[in-house]
Formats: sequence, C-alpha cells, structure tokens
Amino acid sequence: SYQWFRNSMWGNERLILENLGLDIYDVMDSRTVSIKDKAGPLLFLPYIRGERCPYDNPNARGVFVGITPNHMKEHFTKAVLEGITFNQKIILDSLESQGASIDKMVVIGGGAKSNNWLRIMANIYNKNILKPKLLQEATSLGAAIAGGVGSGLFKDFHAAKNMVQIVDTFKPDPEKNKEYEKLFSLFKEVYTMLTPAFKKMAAIKVN
Repeated sequence: SYQWFRNSMWGNERLILENLGLDIYDVMDSRTVSIKDKAGPLLFLPYIRGERCPYDNPNARGVFVGITPNHMKEHFTKAVLEGITFNQKIILDSLESQGASIDKMVVIGGGAKSNNWLRIMANIYNKNILKPKLLQEATSLGAAIAGGVGSGLFKDFHAAKNMVQIVDTFKPDPEKNKEYEKLFSLFKEVYTMLTPAFKKMAAIKVN
C-alpha cells in the first residue's frame, strides 16, 4: 500500500528527487512528521489488493474514511502508515490472545528506515520497537547464522544475539496510545461495516 501511495501521490516529486540523488521516502517521512493533525482523524483500510490475513477476503479494497477539505497529502501519507500498522495489530492481538508474550519487537526491512513509522508502531502496538543496525540485510544475516549453526561454525542460535546490534529504541507514548486505541476500534468497525459493500462491488463489472 505504501509503495502504491508513493507512486500515485508522490510520483512527480519522486522523479525530481531521484534525479537529484535523493530518496522520496526520506522526504515523505520528514513532511509527514511536521504536518499538524488539526484536520481531524483520517483512516485508511490498506486492502488495495484484497486481503488474506488477518481477514480472508479477496473482495476487500482500499478505503480512506474521514476526508475533509483540510486534509493534505501528508495527512494521507500518515493515514496509510497507520492503516498498515492497524492491520498488523489485529494479527499481533490474535497471537497474544493465543498465549504469545510479546513485550518488544525488532523491525527490519526498508520500512524500518523510517523513524516516523517506528514511532507510529510503538504507539499503536504499545510496545518498545527496536531498530537494528542492519535493516535490509537482516534476512541475509539470519540465513548466514542458520548456515553457521548447521555447519557447526556456531554452537547454537544464541550466537545471533552477539551479531545483532540495536541502534535505537522507540518507546510508546501513553497519550498517543489512548488516541490510537480509539482509532483502532473504529478501523475494525469500518471494515466490518464495509464488508457487504466490498462483495457487491466485486460483482459489478466496469468497462
């Protein structure tokens, strides 16, 4: 969803910045951090290609809810990040309801380069979010450790602990978490309300 939004809403800026050797994600990040929330709540359901988890619903579609004339592109950008994180929280809550004990999370991949998104995660999940030094290379490191254990180079997987360097920790803000809990409840409610509409839309053929 975030890549789609980048291409659709930030396409012109992306081309200009790439020619200057700059990263569009860095610009999206900085401008989203500085935007004021006075325009009102804005929700995004990130199901632009349907959904398989946590909902098994290929008919689901992406939706913005709460748009006003005061919402700027940066508000939509933030809503996309929040919507993706809300959806992941449903999965996280399901794991915890089945007995999983999760007090912190290590986030890897390209999205982890965004400190803004990591703060959003901390406030929505209400957990410490840890940022390792290796982000996009983390899976390769994991494969190397697994190979090392299998070949006898490492005694066991505890060796990974010494090879993973945490460079930053994002702690949840209790007040922000309270706000997000209300939006999260609404996020789930909106999906439930729109489920019949998604099914009807799937039956409509548009030339």
